[in-house]
Amino acid sequence: MRISVQTARLFESFGLDGGYALLHDLGFEAVDFGLSRFLLPADIRNEKGGSIMDGDFDAIMPHLAPYREAALRHHIVCAQTHAPFPSYEWGRETLNTRMAHVLINTIRATAYLGAPYCVVHPAKADKDCCRPSPAEEWEVNHAMYAALIPVLKETGVVCCLENLFSAGEEGTRYASACSDFSEAVQWIDQLNQEAGRALFGFCLDTGHCNLTRQTLRRAVLLLGDRLKVLHIHDNMGHLDQHLAPYMGTIKWDEFLKALHEIGYQGDLNFETFNVLDSFPSELHRVCLQLIAETGWLFRERIEAMQ
Repeated sequence: MRISVQTARLFESFGLDGGYALLHDLGFEAVDFGLSRFLLPADIRNEKGGSIMDGDFDAIMPHLAPYREAALRHHIVCAQTHAPFPSYEWGRETLNTRMAHVLINTIRATAYLGAPYCVVHPAKADKDCCRPSPAEEWEVNHAMYAALIPVLKETGVVCCLENLFSAGEEGTRYASACSDFSEAVQWIDQLNQEAGRALFGFCLDTGHCNLTRQTLRRAVLLLGDRLKVLHIHDNMGHLDQHLAPYMGTIKWDEFLKALHEIGYQGDLNFETFNVLDSFPSELHRVCLQLIAETGWLFRERIEAMQ
């Protein structure tokens, strides 16, 4: 259970070598590398071109190489990546065709960076009132994920689905694609059966679970050994704030107990970038130190249950 953190805001605050060096100094062992740095969500939705993710993968490698080499220099493992998103939007075929190519490049980038897991958001409606039927939602997601099976087999990367939410007109957040964990288990098992091997797993996002008023303990127990990676962060239950644990309303002890009960041995990865946005740059090192020490505490508590 390595202590890991997402790379969002890291290099902007400390530079490439400085960012990895700082993580090593603070006791982090791994990162979740966000490939959205090369293709932002707004640029996907606005169909803005010019991303390196749109071309051949051979042209992408020189852009990834500095990150891979800096991580090696500072003994930081790339434990997982996060694909650019949204992965798909209903009725936008130009966007969807583009993202089908981008996701294949993302899997290749994941393998190049040495990560075994890539988180790919399921297709989902931004507004709950526009959410398709369960059958249509599965049909679209099945086609999107199944199209990745050849490149997953080629690279050995495991694609992880993630629990998402949709918004109501009045600001309420509703459970969306993959937030019905029993259904998500069926999706993963079906995809793995078609692939003929375990090429799909799950990334549990604790903040999204809290937004949709779901119990983390039950989610973990339902997912079982399909749970491969984590996005650990907190919120107050109404906004996707990406705060550090104990800054919101999540009950962490039950989450840690559930991880112990399923024998979770994956990384403890924190998706807490908004903590850096909440404090002046002079305090960013202290913020990251707090997150690292929270990871140590989580690991100690899980191991103490054994």
